[in-house]
Amino acid sequence: MTYDDYVTATQLAAEFFENGDHAKALELFENLIASDISAIDKAIMCHNAAMALDKLGRSGEAVRAYDRGIAFEQPFSRCDSLERKAVFLAGKNDLRGSLALYEELLRKAFATEHEKQRFRANIETLRQSLG
Repeated sequence: MTYDDYVTATQLAAEFFENGDHAKALELFENLIASDISAIDKAIMCHNAAMALDKLGRSGEAVRAYDRGIAFEQPFSRCDSLERKAVFLAGKNDLRGSLALYEELLRKAFATEHEKQRFRANIETLRQSLG
């Protein structure tokens, strides 16, 4: 896929998403994931697919889309998808699940000090919410 094709496809998918056609956006995000774009870009498309799936009322599939993104990122010591999944779970009131992911994030050797501080703050908030 050329860069111009990538940009066009992502913009079109974003337009469908913003206009409420989440099924069409999901189709385009899935096509991008299946293409020859980089693994990191595929992880981003998995996040986008997760958001579309959630809008379609398919939260279980959204969680699996985050897991796909995590798998794409792991070889590169990235954790954006893992953190996005933690945020998603917290938004679905799965505070224990979110807390477990933030605790996992805090143990990542490649996490920056800035990231660790954010993880700690979220861990504290979640623990307070759990009582």
